[in-house]
Amino acid sequence: MSNHNDVYVYTVTEAGRSRRLACLLPEETTRQHGLKSFTIMGEFTQAEGEEETFITNPQYIDFLNWAIARHVAHCPGLVAEAQKEQNGRMYITDARGRAQGTALTENDIIGVAEIENGKVVRYAGNQNYQPFNRQFGFMVIEPWLNQKIREEMAIQVAGPQQVA
Repeated sequence: MSNHNDVYVYTVTEAGRSRRLACLLPEETTRQHGLKSFTIMGEFTQAEGEEETFITNPQYIDFLNWAIARHVAHCPGLVAEAQKEQNGRMYITDARGRAQGTALTENDIIGVAEIENGKVVRYAGNQNYQPFNRQFGFMVIEPWLNQKIREEMAIQVAGPQQVA
């Protein structure tokens, strides 16, 4: 197991095949509850003679969007932005590439929040979002929201799954 930006990469053996899976949960949690499919961000794969690739897990993207939808209206940084914007849309984006001065791409947009009268009223996730980028690594999002996503994941793993 290795740790990158608080993302853990686990090497697991399944049916004699070694797999490298990325997850937000630390080893003590996965040891106790296992690696649930919705917690796996994706898998690193490598065909013979080719560069390693990352295949995003759609179940993780569904979970991510569910968790963000539950908390986006209460995120202090986004609440402040919504109050400034008043009406319209606010993109929830991954900051990893922009921190390095690159332009925002569709794969960096996690979702969009609709704002009415200075409040977030709806959130729609982007199913094309990619939580890993070869050049910049794993996702970097607003710290408060990141913490809420991790808390929701820990709750869901420990108890009955409530993901819509």
